[in-house]
Amino acid sequence: MNSIGLIALLAAGFVVVLVGLAIVAMVIGMPLSKLMREEAAKPNQKGRVDVSVYEQCDSFLSDAELNFYRVLVKVLAHPTDPHGAPQAVVMSKVRVPDLIQVKKGLDRSAWRSAFNRIKSKHVDFAICHPVTMQVLCGIELDDKSHNRADRQQRDTLMDAIYTAAGLPIVHVNCRRAYSIQEVGGMIREAVGR
Repeated sequence: MNSIGLIALLAAGFVVVLVGLAIVAMVIGMPLSKLMREEAAKPNQKGRVDVSVYEQCDSFLSDAELNFYRVLVKVLAHPTDPHGAPQAVVMSKVRVPDLIQVKKGLDRSAWRSAFNRIKSKHVDFAICHPVTMQVLCGIELDDKSHNRADRQQRDTLMDAIYTAAGLPIVHVNCRRAYSIQEVGGMIREAVGR
């Protein structure tokens, strides 16, 4: 078959597929353009993904996290600045690999193993210097799930990793209300101020 014949055969095949989609669209009562968009988003051999399964979360922080965040903002407000400029910046739900890293110089296997231990972890809050954004300490808001044995084992490992990396970590038990003085004292103690 020559190249013109091949092109004609491909064109005819395309027309057959297009007509078939038009008939399906008519039968199900959906415009052809919408059917084609939905088909384009579904997984296929070219790696397309159905993006219609995603939606925006209702809130970035849980109610407990938002409650504690508001306390942190009060704790970190500068006591002598009339505009309330912060002494530090609060970051929330920070990935551990954005706070600490695996040391250079390890062989590839050792580095990957060490990185895998932290890659999917996060801290609830990170307190950062307002100008340099250097991380001063991490804060874990411990709810009832931290009483489980597997979670305690995870917390022990992560605390050891934070200590080895030189990152102070503060554990705060989740409550309905917090003392600003108590939380401020915990943070000052952790950062050595």
